[in-house]
Amino acid sequence: MTIFEYIKSPHPWLDTANYTPFQIGLFFVGSLLWLTCYIGTMRDIIKKQTLNIPLMAIALNFGWEVATCWFFVPDMGKLLVAAYWAWMLVDAFIFASTFKYGYKQLLNPYFIKRIAAFLVLGIVISFSSQLTFILGYDLPMAPLSGYL
Repeated sequence: MTIFEYIKSPHPWLDTANYTPFQIGLFFVGSLLWLTCYIGTMRDIIKKQTLNIPLMAIALNFGWEVATCWFFVPDMGKLLVAAYWAWMLVDAFIFASTFKYGYKQLLNPYFIKRIAAFLVLGIVISFSSQLTFILGYDLPMAPLSGYL
């Protein structure tokens, strides 16, 4: 189910048909912890004007976030759908910052001059490979591809 199909039909905030409230709670707490990490990263970007995550990890993660938010919907309820979207929106800021500060992680002048092209290529490859895996193999509660 995509986000477009999900929005058209009613869903509970916590879907306990397949999971206990405790399981959903654990997953939600985990999502809050991820948001805390992302907010810390955003603070570093704003204060230090640098990235504390490797460029490759940022591109891979953002490709995963976008593919997951648009083409995968967890079956745990609206609360977790909102958590996925929060991750993606915060991660969009982090990814956008790679175009501004990502060059600081590079040493080779060839790559520094062409960082935007490499980032775009990286996000295209990340998104398409992650989406292929998500649509073919993932679990209904959370994409395994994020762990890969």
